[in-house]
Amino acid sequence: RLLAMVDSLSAGGEGNSTFFALTSALLRAGAGDFSLARELVAGEGKSDLAAEAIHYFASAMLEMKDQRKAKGYDDLFLELIDLFMKKHSRSPMVPQMTLVAARYSREAGAEAGPQGRASLERAVELADRILANRAWAAYAEQAALLKSRVLLENLRDPVRALAALDDVEWSSPDGLREGEELKVRANLAAGRWEDAKRNGAAARSDGDSIIAAARSYCAAMATFLSGDFAAGVDSLSGMAERYPWSKWANDALETAVTARLSLDGGGAGLENYAGAVNAAAAGRFERALEALDALETEAAGTAVAARGAYMRGGILLELGRTEEAAAALEALAERYPLDRFAPRALERLGMMAEDADPERASGYYAGIIRRYPDYVFMPRVRTRYMNLQRKSQGPGEFPEEA
Repeated sequence: RLLAMVDSLSAGGEGNSTFFALTSALLRAGAGDFSLARELVAGEGKSDLAAEAIHYFASAMLEMKDQRKAKGYDDLFLELIDLFMKKHSRSPMVPQMTLVAARYSREAGAEAGPQGRASLERAVELADRILANRAWAAYAEQAALLKSRVLLENLRDPVRALAALDDVEWSSPDGLREGEELKVRANLAAGRWEDAKRNGAAARSDGDSIIAAARSYCAAMATFLSGDFAAGVDSLSGMAERYPWSKWANDALETAVTARLSLDGGGAGLENYAGAVNAAAAGRFERALEALDALETEAAGTAVAARGAYMRGGILLELGRTEEAAAALEALAERYPLDRFAPRALERLGMMAEDADPERASGYYAGIIRRYPDYVFMPRVRTRYMNLQRKSQGPGEFPEEA
């Protein structure tokens, strides 16, 4: 009914007909039908599409996460970019469209796994175009953040990620906070322990509590990862106590608890765990896996070994070795059923299976609900479980807790 109404308004030929045609095309694209959108972009009416309309369409398509792998999505998106650059190359919206293209290149590269490097480098190149043009200074903050995030999270180059944030003139509190978060993670990934500790020392005098929490976490983790485990545990515990609302608090507390249990038992496995974290953060994944092998041999059956096993699953996923990752997570849940990382492993297995095998995914989520009623992320698990139940057989019931 909604589509019929929009189509009727589109066919009316009145002032807003182009808007309604775009809306109709987007509604269909959201359901996986790109035919009308292709007509708009490649057909006779493409000359009528204003810069704002093309930018709006491309931005909306980027948010269609469920359709990213659908046949025709990539071709249509690239046609939108090409049409804009050919038709509106002198438009004041060029930097905005360049940012959209950079975001697309990043997402396409990330989804392609190890084969996506060229797309990721393309995202960095597009961000650099914006940063190099003084007339586009209003978009420099967004470009610098995007560039740094790609370098840190996708290309695993923390030194370049830090350099991308040099001399940025922050125009918004949110941008400043995001930049500080990236600096925290990049300093740790680059092994710049002293820089991290200096930033932490300045945290208590910083007027922004969110930035102070990030810097405090950075200093505490730097102490731990540099090998001073006892002092690191104290610093991480203190950070979690001072900033319990922070996004960093949970990881700080979990690391502190895991390390404290290990230290109480003689500290077996901690050096290999810290080595694996350092190697993975810098993109040296094979070295990280070797460290995790040594950790499992040295400290099998311990909390730090369980944490390392979960980390192994994440590294294998990033390397595109999905079957090995699933096997590693299954082994963790079986070998360490009482560890707090067991339900996390089951949840990740469920998320991995949702598209290809929803029934199997439901089974993982049902297992968490039955066996781990106090799991910290239970609301998220219940939501995923019920969504799968609705798709398969209508509203369902929660499995009984054990």
